[in-house]
Amino acid sequence: MQPKKDSIIKIHTHPIKAALLGQNEPDPTEWMDCFHELPATSRQRYWVEQWAHNLQAGQSLQLSPSEQEIFYFWQGLSPQTYAQLGQTQSMTLDLPKNYPIDPFWQYWGRDGHHTTERIEDEHALSVLEAEHTICFRVQRKNQSLTIHWQGPFGYQVHQQMVRLLNLSFQAPNWPADLILSQSQDAAEATRPFLTRTVWEAILWVILGQQINLSFAYQMRSNLYRNLGQPVGHDLYAAPHPKSLLETPLETFRSWQISRQKASTLLAVAAVWPELAQLS
Repeated sequence: MQPKKDSIIKIHTHPIKAALLGQNEPDPTEWMDCFHELPATSRQRYWVEQWAHNLQAGQSLQLSPSEQEIFYFWQGLSPQTYAQLGQTQSMTLDLPKNYPIDPFWQYWGRDGHHTTERIEDEHALSVLEAEHTICFRVQRKNQSLTIHWQGPFGYQVHQQMVRLLNLSFQAPNWPADLILSQSQDAAEATRPFLTRTVWEAILWVILGQQINLSFAYQMRSNLYRNLGQPVGHDLYAAPHPKSLLETPLETFRSWQISRQKASTLLAVAAVWPELAQLS
């Protein structure tokens, strides 16, 4: 079935516990029927099956913080919404009331030449690496984000937006501070924004170790433009570890990347298959 371009799914986001363990717990049988049609890791599958089993037994599955994070993929969505996500190319995310959208928008536009995400003509652009690498567009209106993409990648786009926005974040409680304890906005301000993938975060940790931030941005841009896959709008997917390993050390120097940084990139790329299993 071809995705529908003219239908927009409206999605309300909620804290994970409220979505999974709150008053409106979804029917576990309905969830499992839908779940088996969705992409998921074996670890995610294990916890969903445990959760469904407990619900059927009349018990709630108490999740630790690390276990809660696994469920960010299903945050605030019903099985019906998941089914619709595979048949549309647009959705609207209603963010939590106190979500710090202004800092996030500034963060997304921090580098006008960013190769995987940036602000262009009042729209945010981001790269998604799914079955095919694509670019999706985000439009902001108050506390809502409308997202457009091409292809049957609604599940993956939603998953990436939840990660980038860090919607699984639980704001801390500061009972010892009379002022901060009364300010949910202050608590929300501690929400860190996340990178698209762990691999990209590692690349930036290596390249970003610079006093001159503009030069660090330039190094990343050079690396992505030379080794990454172009997706339009001058955006590129992150270079694959194999591409780095096939690149001579001296070639990195022509991209203004020092020998030490290049050696570190190559060393990490060589062991990335093992590290990826742990991430």
